[in-house]
Amino acid sequence: MAKQIKTRITCENLAPLLKFDEEIESDTLKIAIFANNGSGKTFLSRMFRLAEKDYIVTPDDKGKLSTDKLISFEKSKCSFSLKITAKDNTVSEDFTVNVSKGNIPTKPTTKYIYHCFNQDYVEENIKTLSYVKDLSNDCFSLTGVNFSDL
Repeated sequence: MAKQIKTRITCENLAPLLKFDEEIESDTLKIAIFANNGSGKTFLSRMFRLAEKDYIVTPDDKGKLSTDKLISFEKSKCSFSLKITAKDNTVSEDFTVNVSKGNIPTKPTTKYIYHCFNQDYVEENIKTLSYVKDLSNDCFSLTGVNFSDL
């Protein structure tokens, strides 16, 4: 099958990703990112989380924002852009999230719903179901289901 969809991800000063600009050609909108530890996967997923409609950024009890940690050291802002283009060059999604230290980012208007199944997602959504983390092999179990077996 011909690859019909182009997905471009561009970042600047997003923690370890000082300058990142990659285009993925595929026949689906489902994308999985695999990379070495410390390469920026979690930072990318957290920017997708900022695009989620129901995700709200609020200051902690000390007035600090979790989004400040997304910015590369010695920088005051970062950006993340996503552009999805169909085979006929129709742009179906195009948004940018800008993060500045000390400011709550403005939510982009998106056409799609983004799901990021990272450590943050597991802790926020599975924790409420009384999961137990097995520290010996970094997996989770929930009422008899071992997530490392899935």
